[in-house]
Amino acid sequence: MIRDRGEKCLYNSSERKIAMERICCLIVALATLSVTADSSPVRVMSGYTGYPLGGGGRGHVERMIDALGDNGFNAIDVKIQQSLRKCDIDGHVPEVKALVDRAREKGLKFNVYLYPVPHHGRRVPEWPEHAALPAPVDMHGHTVSNAFLLTDPAVFGQLFHHAFRFAARRSELGFASLRFDVETLSLNVSYDDAS
Repeated sequence: MIRDRGEKCLYNSSERKIAMERICCLIVALATLSVTADSSPVRVMSGYTGYPLGGGGRGHVERMIDALGDNGFNAIDVKIQQSLRKCDIDGHVPEVKALVDRAREKGLKFNVYLYPVPHHGRRVPEWPEHAALPAPVDMHGHTVSNAFLLTDPAVFGQLFHHAFRFAARRSELGFASLRFDVETLSLNVSYDDAS
Protein backbone atom coordinates (compact mmCIF):
# COMPACT_ATOMS: atom_id res chain seq x y z
CA MET A 1 0.00 0.00 0.00
CA ILE A 2 1.06 3.56 -0.64
CA ARG A 3 0.22 6.01 2.11
CA ASP A 4 0.09 9.79 2.17
CA ARG A 5 2.41 10.73 5.09
CA GLY A 6 1.53 7.44 6.71
CA GLU A 7 -2.09 8.47 7.31
CA LYS A 8 -4.36 7.60 4.39
CA CYS A 9 -4.14 4.64 2.02
CA LEU A 10 -4.07 5.92 -1.59
CA TYR A 11 -3.68 2.66 -3.55
CA ASN A 12 -3.46 -0.97 -2.61
CA SER A 13 -1.04 -3.18 -4.56
CA SER A 14 -3.63 -4.56 -7.01
CA GLU A 15 -4.93 -1.07 -7.83
CA ARG A 16 -1.38 0.14 -8.34
CA LYS A 17 -0.63 -2.81 -10.64
CA ILE A 18 -3.74 -2.10 -12.72
CA ALA A 19 -2.84 1.59 -12.94
CA MET A 20 0.71 0.77 -14.04
CA GLU A 21 -0.56 -1.68 -16.68
CA ARG A 22 -2.91 0.97 -18.07
CA ILE A 23 -0.13 3.56 -18.18
CA CYS A 24 2.15 1.09 -20.00
CA CYS A 25 -0.61 0.30 -22.53
CA LEU A 26 -1.18 4.00 -23.10
CA ILE A 27 2.54 4.61 -23.65
CA VAL A 28 2.71 1.75 -26.17
CA ALA A 29 -0.41 3.00 -27.98
CA LEU A 30 0.95 6.55 -28.21
CA ALA A 31 4.34 5.31 -29.40
CA THR A 32 2.64 3.19 -32.05
CA LEU A 33 0.57 6.11 -33.24
CA SER A 34 3.58 8.40 -33.45
CA VAL A 35 5.51 5.84 -35.51
CA THR A 36 2.68 4.99 -37.91
CA ALA A 37 0.85 8.31 -38.19
CA ASP A 38 2.91 9.64 -41.05
CA SER A 39 4.29 6.40 -42.48
CA SER A 40 1.22 4.33 -43.36
CA PRO A 41 -1.40 5.21 -45.93
CA VAL A 42 -5.02 5.28 -44.82
CA ARG A 43 -6.00 2.73 -47.45
CA VAL A 44 -3.45 0.34 -48.90
CA MET A 45 -3.81 -0.27 -52.62
CA SER A 46 -1.22 -2.81 -53.67
CA GLY A 47 -0.19 -5.11 -56.48
CA TYR A 48 1.43 -8.49 -55.93
CA THR A 49 4.07 -10.35 -57.91
CA GLY A 50 7.00 -12.69 -57.54
CA TYR A 51 10.68 -12.06 -58.17
CA PRO A 52 13.33 -14.80 -58.46
CA LEU A 53 16.65 -13.61 -57.04
CA GLY A 54 19.22 -13.44 -59.80
CA GLY A 55 16.57 -14.40 -62.32
CA GLY A 56 15.10 -12.78 -65.36
CA GLY A 57 11.98 -11.34 -63.75
CA ARG A 58 13.33 -7.86 -63.03
CA GLY A 59 11.82 -6.28 -66.16
CA HIS A 60 8.38 -7.60 -65.24
CA VAL A 61 8.62 -6.21 -61.71
CA GLU A 62 9.85 -2.82 -63.00
CA ARG A 63 6.92 -2.60 -65.46
CA MET A 64 4.52 -3.52 -62.67
CA ILE A 65 6.01 -0.87 -60.36
CA ASP A 66 5.60 1.74 -63.08
CA ALA A 67 2.01 0.72 -63.86
CA LEU A 68 0.98 0.68 -60.19
CA GLY A 69 2.63 4.04 -59.50
CA ASP A 70 1.02 5.61 -62.57
CA ASN A 71 -2.44 4.37 -61.62
CA GLY A 72 -2.91 5.52 -58.04
CA PHE A 73 -1.58 2.52 -56.12
CA ASN A 74 0.56 3.13 -53.04
CA ALA A 75 2.29 -0.23 -52.46
CA ILE A 76 3.70 -3.29 -54.13
CA ASP A 77 4.06 -6.71 -52.53
CA VAL A 78 6.93 -8.71 -54.00
CA LYS A 79 7.48 -12.36 -53.15
CA ILE A 80 11.25 -12.85 -53.20
CA GLN A 81 11.79 -16.35 -54.52
CA GLN A 82 14.89 -18.40 -53.94
CA SER A 83 16.57 -21.66 -54.80
CA LEU A 84 15.29 -24.85 -53.23
CA ARG A 85 17.41 -24.80 -50.05
CA LYS A 86 18.52 -21.20 -49.51
CA CYS A 87 17.65 -17.58 -49.99
CA ASP A 88 20.83 -15.53 -50.33
CA ILE A 89 19.88 -11.86 -49.92
CA ASP A 90 23.51 -11.04 -49.12
CA GLY A 91 24.50 -11.82 -52.71
CA HIS A 92 21.60 -9.85 -54.21
CA VAL A 93 21.41 -6.57 -52.30
CA PRO A 94 21.97 -4.27 -55.32
CA GLU A 95 19.22 -5.86 -57.43
CA VAL A 96 16.64 -5.78 -54.61
CA LYS A 97 17.65 -2.23 -53.63
CA ALA A 98 17.17 -1.08 -57.25
CA LEU A 99 13.58 -2.39 -57.18
CA VAL A 100 12.87 -0.82 -53.78
CA ASP A 101 14.27 2.53 -54.99
CA ARG A 102 12.21 2.39 -58.19
CA ALA A 103 9.07 1.72 -56.13
CA ARG A 104 9.87 4.67 -53.86
CA GLU A 105 10.33 6.95 -56.89
CA LYS A 106 6.85 5.92 -58.04
CA GLY A 107 5.35 6.60 -54.61
CA LEU A 108 5.01 2.95 -53.62
CA LYS A 109 5.90 1.17 -50.40
CA PHE A 110 7.83 -2.01 -51.18
CA ASN A 111 6.74 -5.01 -49.09
CA VAL A 112 8.85 -8.18 -49.15
CA TYR A 113 7.16 -11.58 -48.97
CA LEU A 114 9.24 -14.67 -48.25
CA TYR A 115 8.49 -18.30 -48.91
CA PRO A 116 9.67 -20.84 -46.38
CA VAL A 117 12.92 -22.62 -47.25
CA PRO A 118 12.29 -24.92 -49.05
CA HIS A 119 9.63 -23.05 -50.98
CA HIS A 120 7.39 -26.12 -51.33
CA GLY A 121 7.02 -26.23 -47.53
CA ARG A 122 7.57 -29.97 -47.21
CA ARG A 123 9.88 -31.60 -44.70
CA VAL A 124 12.68 -33.56 -46.37
CA PRO A 125 13.85 -36.03 -43.70
CA GLU A 126 17.09 -36.73 -45.60
CA TRP A 127 18.23 -33.12 -45.18
CA PRO A 128 20.12 -32.69 -41.89
CA GLU A 129 18.42 -29.35 -41.17
CA HIS A 130 15.01 -31.07 -41.47
CA ALA A 131 15.91 -34.33 -39.75
CA ALA A 132 16.42 -32.37 -36.54
CA LEU A 133 12.88 -30.92 -36.72
CA PRO A 134 9.85 -32.82 -35.43
CA ALA A 135 7.18 -34.23 -37.73
CA PRO A 136 3.52 -34.40 -36.69
CA VAL A 137 1.85 -37.61 -35.64
CA ASP A 138 -1.69 -38.19 -36.86
CA MET A 139 -4.53 -39.44 -34.69
CA HIS A 140 -3.68 -43.04 -35.59
CA GLY A 141 -0.11 -42.70 -34.31
CA HIS A 142 1.50 -42.49 -37.75
CA THR A 143 4.35 -40.02 -38.24
CA VAL A 144 3.79 -37.74 -41.23
CA SER A 145 7.44 -37.55 -42.19
CA ASN A 146 7.07 -35.05 -45.04
CA ALA A 147 5.32 -32.44 -42.87
CA PHE A 148 6.53 -30.14 -40.11
CA LEU A 149 5.11 -29.98 -36.61
CA LEU A 150 4.03 -26.34 -36.86
CA THR A 151 3.53 -25.97 -33.13
CA ASP A 152 7.29 -26.24 -32.58
CA PRO A 153 9.01 -22.81 -32.66
CA ALA A 154 12.21 -24.35 -34.03
CA VAL A 155 10.32 -25.23 -37.22
CA PHE A 156 9.61 -21.58 -38.03
CA GLY A 157 13.14 -20.64 -37.03
CA GLN A 158 14.48 -23.04 -39.67
CA LEU A 159 11.86 -22.44 -42.38
CA PHE A 160 12.24 -18.66 -42.21
CA HIS A 161 15.89 -18.35 -41.11
CA HIS A 162 16.54 -16.15 -44.15
CA ALA A 163 14.07 -13.57 -42.80
CA PHE A 164 16.62 -12.55 -40.17
CA ARG A 165 19.12 -11.63 -42.90
CA PHE A 166 16.46 -9.56 -44.67
CA ALA A 167 15.54 -7.85 -41.41
CA ALA A 168 19.20 -7.06 -40.70
CA ARG A 169 19.42 -5.31 -44.08
CA ARG A 170 16.12 -3.42 -43.83
CA SER A 171 17.65 0.02 -43.34
CA GLU A 172 20.05 -0.57 -46.23
CA LEU A 173 17.38 -1.91 -48.58
CA GLY A 174 14.57 0.39 -47.42
CA PHE A 175 11.62 -1.97 -47.79
CA ALA A 176 8.48 -1.16 -45.80
CA SER A 177 7.62 -4.57 -44.35
CA LEU A 178 8.68 -8.20 -44.27
CA ARG A 179 5.92 -10.79 -44.54
CA PHE A 180 5.83 -14.59 -44.56
CA ASP A 181 3.96 -16.67 -47.11
CA VAL A 182 2.89 -19.82 -45.28
CA GLU A 183 0.45 -21.23 -47.83
CA THR A 184 2.80 -24.05 -48.83
CA LEU A 185 3.14 -25.38 -45.28
CA SER A 186 -0.24 -27.11 -45.22
CA LEU A 187 -0.29 -30.77 -46.28
CA ASN A 188 -3.83 -31.50 -45.05
CA VAL A 189 -2.50 -32.79 -41.76
CA SER A 190 -4.69 -32.06 -38.79
CA TYR A 191 -2.93 -30.63 -35.75
CA ASP A 192 -6.03 -31.18 -33.66
CA ASP A 193 -6.12 -34.71 -32.25
CA ALA A 194 -9.89 -34.56 -31.98
CA SER A 195 -10.48 -34.11 -35.71
